[in-house]
Amino acid sequence: MLIDYHLHTVYSHHAVGTIDDYLRRAEELGIKEVCFTEHISRQYLPEEFKRQIPYTWMLDEELELYLQEVKAAGKRTPLTVRVGLETDYFAGYEKELGEFLASLPLDFVLGVVHLLPMYGLEYVMFLEDEPVRFLLNYLAYVKKAVESGLFDSMAHLHLGWQAVPWPRGSDGRLVEDALAEVVAAAHKQ
Repeated sequence: MLIDYHLHTVYSHHAVGTIDDYLRRAEELGIKEVCFTEHISRQYLPEEFKRQIPYTWMLDEELELYLQEVKAAGKRTPLTVRVGLETDYFAGYEKELGEFLASLPLDFVLGVVHLLPMYGLEYVMFLEDEPVRFLLNYLAYVKKAVESGLFDSMAHLHLGWQAVPWPRGSDGRLVEDALAEVVAAAHKQ
């Protein structure tokens, strides 16, 4: 059975297409089950921290409308339709994120590391650092996200190695070991 659990619509403010557009296309492709996982704009963070983040996805006031629209759209299609979010992980805010997610009627939560506090909250894809150091920092942070137990799955692990070239030789093996630790942490959840 074909499924897709990583869909972004206009609610994420970087994609095009409505929920109904995606459902029609999924039917055309023979996909039987979908989950919309819109980016949220860190609604669970205190304002002073949120102001430091240079990107905005779904606006606070759009969240309830999004949840209602997915639920309503699911009644108009033969597909199984799930509702989810893709949310950034920030160490130190696990309790706030957990409470926020628990307050919502979600089927699935994607975790992601788009921004690294140790690099001044810049988008991972635009960071410059020595490749091994950067990738080890990135993967250590992703591992913390996995170990938090807040997410059903992690998205966009590729962001780290799209930012810098994958190291070769023994440095590459160090990064591979760090990636293996992320996978091992996921298996423990």
